[in-house]
Amino acid sequence: MNDLAPIPMENADRIDEEVVRNWLLANPGFFRNNSDLLPEAIHASGKVLNLEAGHLNQLRRENARIREDVEQMLERIRRNEAIHHTFHALQKRLIQSLDENCPGRLLQRAVEGLESSFGLRRVSVTLSDRSDGLAPGGDLSAFVAEGEGFACRLNTLPHEQLMTTFSRGVEPVVRVGQEALDREAFFGQCAREVRSDVIIPLYADPLAAIECAPGAPLAEPIGSLNLGGSEPNRFLPSYSTDLVRDMADIFCLLLLRAMESKQSEANQA
Repeated sequence: MNDLAPIPMENADRIDEEVVRNWLLANPGFFRNNSDLLPEAIHASGKVLNLEAGHLNQLRRENARIREDVEQMLERIRRNEAIHHTFHALQKRLIQSLDENCPGRLLQRAVEGLESSFGLRRVSVTLSDRSDGLAPGGDLSAFVAEGEGFACRLNTLPHEQLMTTFSRGVEPVVRVGQEALDREAFFGQCAREVRSDVIIPLYADPLAAIECAPGAPLAEPIGSLNLGGSEPNRFLPSYSTDLVRDMADIFCLLLLRAMESKQSEANQA
């Protein structure tokens, strides 16, 4: 350190930035011999880089992080767009089936279409047993009689148990891993093979559920559409939960319309 130039002492009572800068310029070996005083960002391969190179490296790392974030955002957009197109195609097929006035067949096409389109382990429908619901008292005869082989995908739950699942809320419930103990109530014999699921409430009037006034009682679901995957993270809140909700709303409206048409035919007979 004896080869360092002395610090000018004319203004010893005020050593400002310019004095320090000039002194460092006059002593280029200072940081080489005192590298522990430099930020870690400007070290590389055991050598001390100059301040400009260190700052450049820091900017490069920041740019790489930003590119990674942007790519993740684009991937979510691409995936959501693909989900949107798939839902749209499935909705059109369900609308076409309305002419048959067959609720059981509509349900069967909905669950099988979702399973095949998205590679899901199990899709099922749960209906509330409330007296003014689609399966009052748990009676499923209106559906099972028309949809052979569909009974294992359609079940009922006591209304209060269904409400507990949604915690009095109106949004889909996404569950990952195996921590949920009530999957059998929604997926029956396939419950052990389902490792993540989304339980989507079905409402007789979807708009009433969305536009509920502040402080007013929440609309109560008449059932749920249940999507189950075999992977622990098959469903994530960041991926198209709004599209899933829209799909469930349209599905429920179509089901109600099919039930009305069936009842109208029965009354005319």
